[in-house]
Amino acid sequence: ANKPASKPASKPANKPAPKPAAKPAAKPAAKAPAPKAAAAAPKPAVRDAKQRSDAANHNGL
Repeated sequence: ANKPASKPASKPANKPAPKPAAKPAAKPAAKAPAPKAAAAAPKPAVRDAKQRSDAANHNGL
């Protein structure tokens, strides 16, 4: 019981260092959502088609 308690205490101490490295990586990702939002615009039509085919399959069964 003592060992599991000590290990979680050491992991939070290690994580603050990796997170600053992850944040610079997250900022380029923040610029990416704009292209993704533009790419997501065609997708609703694809999702509608998939839902229609799924509904047709369910109705057929």
